Amino acid sequence: DAMDGLPAYWARVKGDDHSWRKLLNSNFDSQDFVQAPPLVFDTYGEREQVKWQAYGWDRDGIGRTPRREAATRIVRNYKAIIADAMRQASLEQTDADLGLRRCVAFLLEDDEDFSLATKSDDTLSLALKVATYLNSRLCVPRDMGVPPAHQIRHLYAALSSS
Repeated sequence: DAMDGLPAYWARVKGDDHSWRKLLNSNFDSQDFVQAPPLVFDTYGEREQVKWQAYGWDRDGIGRTPRREAATRIVRNYKAIIADAMRQASLEQTDADLGLRRCVAFLLEDDEDFSLATKSDDTLSLALKVATYLNSRLCVPRDMGVPPAHQIRHLYAALSSS
């Protein structure tokens, strides 16, 4: 708990239950590690916003919010994500591109609970496929810290419940 008070640890170094669970599943042949805990999404309160600001407010290349950081990481790794999504999620390049662009757009919207993500349009099903892929492949802290990863997992949950 003391480490969680350090903004850099909380924002970039700390792992999450889902990533640890995937790691354990891939390295051990035990059923004890199969079930990941349920996804629970609390909105970030003032304390978390202060910690995020302490971590990256004035750093070049860090998003001003965890959602912007998630979108930034996706855009920075666009080519690798598209190539991997084509292999892992069996998506065509155009579909992966459209779905990824829609996911980034959802992350950049000022919509705390992703309610806009449930409004149907032509790219919603592609966004869901890409969000499913991102959720399954995302590893914290390898790819990003807990706060931005939490936003991608939250987007996946919102899209999959629509």
